[in-house]
Amino acid sequence: MGHLIVTLNKVAGEKHMKSWLAENGYSSIIKENLNSADYALIATGQGEKIMVQVRAFTFPNKPVKLSEFELDVLTGRAKKFKLVPYVAYIILDESSNLHDDIIWERQ
Repeated sequence: MGHLIVTLNKVAGEKHMKSWLAENGYSSIIKENLNSADYALIATGQGEKIMVQVRAFTFPNKPVKLSEFELDVLTGRAKKFKLVPYVAYIILDESSNLHDDIIWERQ
């Protein structure tokens, strides 16, 4: 059951992130696989091109920070493509709606 919740959270988190990016003027949003289990979204905004790794959790669970290895993968890939790396933490309610504002961390 735990794996199903993680998968549902990933799908909902990606949906909310794509919506946020589009609503805030980002375009050309594509999914980039970082490894077999993780991905990031690449988007072009007016001021910068970004790579966002999304972490989604169901309230009342708290976001778990990326490990040093995961951060290295994200920042290394972003540097390779000349993108600004971010991590976005998304807290969902039990219906997969946003529970709170997205928490952003620029890497």
